[in-house]
Amino acid sequence: MGIKPINFVINYYGNGKVIITPKGSVKIGKITMQRKGGDSGRETAKMLQFKINPAELFDA
Repeated sequence: MGIKPINFVINYYGNGKVIITPKGSVKIGKITMQRKGGDSGRETAKMLQFKINPAELFDA
């Protein structure tokens, strides 16, 4: 199935502990949040990235 119900997706990615990794990223369930960086000090380096692996969703 290619499309999942939004409640399933929210529960899949959001359930879990909130932890801070050794490199300073924050993990909320299966979502990783980190400072963007790598922009030589430009304003965009202060933004946040939210990372998920959508392939995991179809294995669930």
